[in-house]
Amino acid sequence: KRIILQHISYCHSDECDDLERRQLREENIIQIVIEYLQQNTVLELKMSHVAKLANCSMGVIYSHFPSKEDLILACAYRQIKKDFACIEKALNQHSEPLDQMIMASILIWSVFKQQPSEYALKQFAINPHVWNAASISRVKSVTELVNTFSAKLSFISNQLFSDYKLGGQGVEAEQFNLGLFGLTLGLYQQSVSAFGDILGFNSSYDQQSNHHFKSLLVRYLSSWGLERQDMSERVESLSQLTFKNR
Repeated sequence: KRIILQHISYCHSDECDDLERRQLREENIIQIVIEYLQQNTVLELKMSHVAKLANCSMGVIYSHFPSKEDLILACAYRQIKKDFACIEKALNQHSEPLDQMIMASILIWSVFKQQPSEYALKQFAINPHVWNAASISRVKSVTELVNTFSAKLSFISNQLFSDYKLGGQGVEAEQFNLGLFGLTLGLYQQSVSAFGDILGFNSSYDQQSNHHFKSLLVRYLSSWGLERQDMSERVESLSQLTFKNR
């Protein structure tokens, strides 16, 4: 019995080692792809390139990621998780719900401004054909991550509506969140597109695009009845703090 138990123990140990090596290899592949995408577009990415850069066979790559779309979603998951951790850390430094929501919007804006390749990856990753082609487990992990973070923002926005007596919570607070982050994402997307040149809102002019973003953020908050005499100064102060900490 002692011999059998020892054999089982060794088997479990070997299985753990194999699992750990597999996880490390997968993390390494993801990191390699993220670094590749800093200099190249998602459309240029090929699984054969990934295998060569990771010094792995195509079979090994496909054992981790059954499709290119699955790999892209895995990379997006890594970046989104990092962004959410950064935002959550900043939110914990402020107790007022209004400041927390402003800070969240500014942080998302600053992440995209400082890491445009990450924005391009995430934009490609939310494409319906990517989600349809990726594995169910990969889609589930991203969905759970986003839902968990969204729940935290919903809690803060409901507190905000209660503090400022803005009326109904729940649905209206959710609409506030959708508008706030729709504004943030939409403005950045516009600034990096050809429309940015046409409309005079080009991301290559950092001061101009940052000014437009902060001004429109203040106007959006005002449209919900969130008006303070020092709102512009408050947004500017939180913006300076954000860029300093990043």
